[in-house]
Amino acid sequence: MSVSRTGRRALHLTVTAAVSVATVLTLQGTGNAAPSASGIASPLEGKLTAGSIITVSGSGFKDATTGATLVKNQGAGVGAVINGTSCTDVATAAGTALASFSVVSATKVAVKLPAHAAGAVKVCLPVVTTAGTHTANTYVMVGYTYAAQPVLGAVSSATGPSYGGQTVTVTASPVWRAGSTSVTVGGVPATNVKVASGGASLSFTTPAGSGTGLAIVVKTPGFADVTAAAAYGYDNALQVSPQVVNPAGDSIDISGAGFSSYTAAGVWFNDGSASPAECGNIVVVSDTEIVCDLPAHAAAAGSIVVGEDVDHTLANATSTSVVTSGSTVTYASY
Repeated sequence: MSVSRTGRRALHLTVTAAVSVATVLTLQGTGNAAPSASGIASPLEGKLTAGSIITVSGSGFKDATTGATLVKNQGAGVGAVINGTSCTDVATAAGTALASFSVVSATKVAVKLPAHAAGAVKVCLPVVTTAGTHTANTYVMVGYTYAAQPVLGAVSSATGPSYGGQTVTVTASPVWRAGSTSVTVGGVPATNVKVASGGASLSFTTPAGSGTGLAIVVKTPGFADVTAAAAYGYDNALQVSPQVVNPAGDSIDISGAGFSSYTAAGVWFNDGSASPAECGNIVVVSDTEIVCDLPAHAAAAGSIVVGEDVDHTLANATSTSVVTSGSTVTYASY
């Protein structure tokens, strides 16, 4: 450090410092790393018969620079299904050869499986060099389970309300498969699909719908669809909220199905009298919902009926609903 002074007011400092420079090494290579030794199969299980297709996800299945396929059929080291815990040339040669497989990308392989007995297996895909030579005892290994096709058992309920919301249980033999099983009723997806512990049954909540003789279809990845033909039907029940209304008049919300098909919707409070009271300000919110205003009425219990309004009388209404206890309304003081 050097210091110079000019008079008493100026001070100049010159500082010299040593700078340490770190050397940065950049490692470069060509292509992907060798294919991952293990992959993930989707789905993880499927039927016993030949022809199931699984997708194996991993990395390095194609060389990034040359585009060469690094996982492929190589004679004695063919891809195979084995019952052991590891993939070796000897075990693979003794296994069941894969029907076929093809490399979709560096991270995906599509595999068509052969028929096999039930049980957990390993699917082995042989790894090769960019020159196309199999690397001894080197495989991409994927766990997979062969399982018997579920066969439909009993359906707990054959009918339910058009507004949906009914819990239905379906049994199977040998068992339903756990996982992402889905259900449709008349082609409409059900909700809250749950496979019971052990797989003896599954339950679901029905969607809103209409009609009879509808199929229940259970879909499970890896297996054929299970269909219960003409197993379910909807009655034309209504659900009304609230079910206790003010004698001075009140608004109600009605759930059902098929409302949008009416040219003009009519809603009546049917207490058995000759002239049932008609709802006013009717709005068809959707095919499954109507809102309206009940008129003032003396204390009484009655049912709500929805139909196509011809001349504002219940007697001449067409397509009226089948009324159940779910649509009973009582005029009473709160």
